[in-house]
Amino acid sequence: MSWRRIGPLFIAALAVLVCHKPLSAPEPVTLVSPADSAMFRVSSVILSWQAAGVAQSEVQVGTDSRFRALLTDDTLATDSDTLEGLVDGHYYWRVRAQSAEGAWSDWSETRRFDVERFRVVASVKTQGYPHDVFVRGSRAYVADGQAGLAVFDISNPEAPQFLGSKMDSLNEAWGVTADDSFAYVAYGYKELVIVDVRRTDSLSITGVLEYLQPGYGYDIALQDSFVYVAADAQFVKINVANRRAPGLVFQGYYPRDCRGVALQGGHAYLACGQLGTALWRTDTAPAYQVGGMDTPGNARGVAVSGGYEYIADGREGLMIVDVSDPARPSTVGSLALSGYALTVAVQDSIVCVACGDGGISVVNAAQPANPRLVARVDTPHCVGVFIAGGYVFGGDRDLGLVVIKQEE
Repeated sequence: MSWRRIGPLFIAALAVLVCHKPLSAPEPVTLVSPADSAMFRVSSVILSWQAAGVAQSEVQVGTDSRFRALLTDDTLATDSDTLEGLVDGHYYWRVRAQSAEGAWSDWSETRRFDVERFRVVASVKTQGYPHDVFVRGSRAYVADGQAGLAVFDISNPEAPQFLGSKMDSLNEAWGVTADDSFAYVAYGYKELVIVDVRRTDSLSITGVLEYLQPGYGYDIALQDSFVYVAADAQFVKINVANRRAPGLVFQGYYPRDCRGVALQGGHAYLACGQLGTALWRTDTAPAYQVGGMDTPGNARGVAVSGGYEYIADGREGLMIVDVSDPARPSTVGSLALSGYALTVAVQDSIVCVACGDGGISVVNAAQPANPRLVARVDTPHCVGVFIAGGYVFGGDRDLGLVVIKQEE
């Protein structure tokens, strides 16, 4: 082929190459705040950076330093980004800039920040394996397994002081509640043991109620002059107006595994393992069952607030049930949790679930149909939980009484 034919083509191609030289990339972004390894006690964090003379910036936030698990990947025309509703944990962030011509800069440095609104501020080893925690006033009561009842002064919640204990060496304390003068313990084969706690240096048993199998006290709740015990194959109501001679009011029978009880108004809400939940009318004589429902997991613990029932449902995590019509309960929300949901406590819109080796999960249930995980407090094996005065009190097999402060 002659130059006369190929010359114009060569010149045109050369012109294309000259006209499409690489675009100049912007300078790398400079991160401003937060500083590396900053700690936040709130769920909202503002990220800011400097990137002069660029069209937009890309911001990545992840839960690992290699950004394989991205929380956000935003492209913004501003030099800041606000993150809302962050769960407690570690976060990593980086930014890159894009010029008006479309060229991207290299990524900035990677920084880390931490969110921690729920943190362990104290733990006190107990003599046994805690199963339940109840707080009243300046005291915490622990159902401490084979070590019986343990009482702590929590006038300063961040420095609990052991006050005393009472033990039945042939039995195991599973559940506890209290008024100003007495603690009521679901004590295994003794469905109820009443302990005078007015003098903590000499705790004394004032009353006992025990029956032969199939009863076995696991959880307990107090209302007026009556206590209610979730007792495996029984649901028991006991009159404790006379603490020295508690009297059986009724026994309701189940095939097995009645493990949790909560009270509201004239109703008792029961967690019954593989059978799900049961609801009893308790302000009548005799009491009678008015409803219940199966759950997908193993209902081990229950709490009730407003028109909702909160169920610790084993491997299925947290279930939220509308019980505004007690005879027609309906599931409105659920949330999978780490570990095995055993017990549950609720205060306002905050729900805490003791999840065994999954620690304690803190859930925001302001929207019951869309519960949201707020934090997971990593304790070795938590089985009991109670919320009071800006603190969460946990019963942990290895740590004993655990105190968690809510910072926000």
